[in-house]
Amino acid sequence: IVKDGKIGLSGTTRLDNPQSLVDMAVETAQFGAVAKFTLPAAQEYPQIDIYDDDVESVAIEDMVEMGHSLIDKLRSHTPELVCEAGVTKSVGTVHILNSRGGEASYRKSHFSISIEGTLIRDTDMLFVGESNSSCRPIREFQEIADAVIEQLELAKRTALVGTGKLPVILTPKGVASALLSPLALAVNGKMVVEGASPLVGRRGELIFDERISIWDDATQNYRPASRPFDDEGVPSQRTALIEGGVVANFLYDLQTAAIAGATSTGSGNRSRGGMPTPSVSVLVIEEGDTSFK
Repeated sequence: IVKDGKIGLSGTTRLDNPQSLVDMAVETAQFGAVAKFTLPAAQEYPQIDIYDDDVESVAIEDMVEMGHSLIDKLRSHTPELVCEAGVTKSVGTVHILNSRGGEASYRKSHFSISIEGTLIRDTDMLFVGESNSSCRPIREFQEIADAVIEQLELAKRTALVGTGKLPVILTPKGVASALLSPLALAVNGKMVVEGASPLVGRRGELIFDERISIWDDATQNYRPASRPFDDEGVPSQRTALIEGGVVANFLYDLQTAAIAGATSTGSGNRSRGGMPTPSVSVLVIEEGDTSFK
């Protein structure tokens, strides 16, 4: 809520006493930040496919069998591999409304399968794994098994490494953990307005390799992080972050956008019990022209 120009916040899992929820929000408003934003009114939202009712129909027994089959495939290749597989599904509904007449809802399904394994030989420890997720059921997992088997094959030959600069190939997950996490912080509008981002004042500058282009795009069909609107009811969009190595945009929610004199990019994410904050959704990296092999 906004009371006397300040933001009040409360959350609950009890649905039997809505008045206490309001009372708590009113009480916290006196200590809240000054609201710089205006809540979104009624508007149109993009049509995005993020729900498949087949997810609910997948039996738990079938999910267990998928996990067993995946483990069996890997252990048939490397019997001494110690494995753990996970298969999960969920369905949820989001409904947002505000006092300016803004109201929207969506239903989302999620299905994921993952496998990780450890191989110990003498003093050498090898960790392998792969995963996949979608808003639709994943019934074919051969690609996941093949990816882990390729990791095991590549690791068969132990190479001696000397001191010096060496070329490195990063897998997609390696890129995500080593490069995209710092980038996500750097383009976060909250970090920008607080002056904590290394990209402050550098929008429009060529900072990265010209071959690098990265977008944040929550309008991708059947991606688990996609959605028609963010947690503040702002429509989702495709936002260029890096274009040809140039810093193109930052990600904003309503509050940080207002402070920066910008417009929300539909990037407001609300965690349980917390204020919305800008964050990435579906990061898309433009393909290069060199194959992995």
